[in-house]
Amino acid sequence: MRFFSQSAVTLAPLLPLISATTIELSVSDSNSYEIGSQVELECNYHFVSHDGSKINQEEHEVTWFRDNTPIATASSLEDYQIFGYRNGIYGVSPNHNLEFSHEKNYENINSTEIISYTSKLTAANVEIANSGEYQCYVRLLKTQQILSDNPESRKYVFNAASSKISVFNKPSVSVVLANESFDLRPLELAGTLDEKFDVATCSVANAYPQPKLYEIVIGNRPIIEISADDVNSVSVNQNDETQLFDATIHISQQLFPTDNNAQIICIASSEEYSEKSEIVDQNINVLYFPAEVTVSFYDSEHQAVSYALVEDEIRVECGAESNPESKLELFEGEYV
Repeated sequence: MRFFSQSAVTLAPLLPLISATTIELSVSDSNSYEIGSQVELECNYHFVSHDGSKINQEEHEVTWFRDNTPIATASSLEDYQIFGYRNGIYGVSPNHNLEFSHEKNYENINSTEIISYTSKLTAANVEIANSGEYQCYVRLLKTQQILSDNPESRKYVFNAASSKISVFNKPSVSVVLANESFDLRPLELAGTLDEKFDVATCSVANAYPQPKLYEIVIGNRPIIEISADDVNSVSVNQNDETQLFDATIHISQQLFPTDNNAQIICIASSEEYSEKSEIVDQNINVLYFPAEVTVSFYDSEHQAVSYALVEDEIRVECGAESNPESKLELFEGEYV
């Protein structure tokens, strides 16, 4: 029999009065699990007498609850066989993938002295329907004398602890540009460069839970944040069968010549995941006029110069940055 060691919170006995026997109990910490992964909750407990020593045996039962509804119970009176309930909670959807087991933990491999018990709840392929608060509840089957002024006072003794299971599914994220090119030239001529373009669409598929934030990265620009509550930019649909979310984010932004050849990355995030779009060979093609035309002078070694002597060899170059490339011509003297 294996021995266990885990970090968990031990709850104090729930009775305000001291009983002859109390139950010390702990469960696995709450956690979030990816859909399809294996989940295992452990409930470890033992019995303690009033003088602080452990008690080997007490007739008892252990019950697992999900969101305050009992799922399964094992009792020492029936050799810890796992039984469900008449309402069909255990063994049918959404709990059809849950398994339960019970172990006695001994002092060592050769010992017959029980030092504690472990009850396990396992889901081999966790689903959205398995999310919720699970409680391990241990109750003594015989009443205990309460150590108070009244020697006739007897009560049932129990203890319980809870652990929350939440699930998530990492979505796939992709970006598609709205057009093959974005032409700034009419805006440059009109002097209305603050006009926005429908630049791209970010698609998020099979997310759970719904993303809370979308981040858009255009080249080296600062990150653009779009809240999931922005109904003008974000539309969300949930599949009735799978309960997974799909989202479409419309990216509308002002563009600049410096955005030419930039890539767009979309990131969908929740508390459980942060997934970014795949890098694809699709860059923004921004069309724009040259902001300025330059004339440069170089010597025979292609070093920039500002003057020349008679008979020096001088190279004159004309440059302008635009998309598409500008047609450049050099004229000697004054151009009319």
